[in-house]
Amino acid sequence: MLGKLMKYELKACGRTFLPLYGAILLMSVIAGLSMNMGIFQISGLATIVLFGLFVALGVLTIMITIQRFRRNLLDDEGYLMFTLPVTSKELIFSKYSVALIYTILSSIVSVLSFIIIVLIQSIDSISFSDLWYDLSRSLSELSPVQDILIYTVILAFILYTIFILTLYLSVSMGQLPIFNKHRNIVAFISFFVINIVVGKLYELVSMLFRGSLEDYFVNISISESSDLNVLLSEFGNMISPIFIYNIVIHVIFAVILFFGITYILDKKLNLE
Repeated sequence: MLGKLMKYELKACGRTFLPLYGAILLMSVIAGLSMNMGIFQISGLATIVLFGLFVALGVLTIMITIQRFRRNLLDDEGYLMFTLPVTSKELIFSKYSVALIYTILSSIVSVLSFIIIVLIQSIDSISFSDLWYDLSRSLSELSPVQDILIYTVILAFILYTIFILTLYLSVSMGQLPIFNKHRNIVAFISFFVINIVVGKLYELVSMLFRGSLEDYFVNISISESSDLNVLLSEFGNMISPIFIYNIVIHVIFAVILFFGITYILDKKLNLE
């Protein structure tokens, strides 16, 4: 049933995102071709339109994340959704996972747009064998810090997860019966309050573990090697515990937010 929920959600969101992705890629091709041919009036206009599309993509990503959760679960549609043979956790997870999927797709489209412009703009002078060689060399140079890159990507996903769940919890708190007359205002204020609380809790937890981290760094020494790869590798090994610590702490925060939303939907739900 979770798969069906996600399939329905993917289609519903795709009606907005997919045409926008197509428009971004099309304008990237136009911008690249006009730059390559030296038609600067068209390239300038295409760049402005492309910038506007990126702004629209960022705004719509947040708006649709909120809208799909609120409309499906907290408005009139909620009466139908909560009659389905699924738990509130599955409903929340379906919304969250699809929001994350489209955020990833938006990031891929953004990178692809930039690549298209660069490739088309320099297609006459570029050597694809040289390009592949430069790319392979760049990737090999990154290998000493690949753990840091992996940790960074994982932490970015978790931080964005917290952002989505904070939006969901804020909207859910605005639906509490006590706030019937001020739902939007309460949801807006709740978002900032939740962020402040999470930030303060993070500072408190960090303070409790600061001593352990300081002891760890005192016991670590960096070799005097002049090999940059060796130094980068040692640096990566040194800060890996910091990333792991941050990942664990933020996963705990995400779980707390998730169960906070679940509690409101299960115990305090007040549909419009």
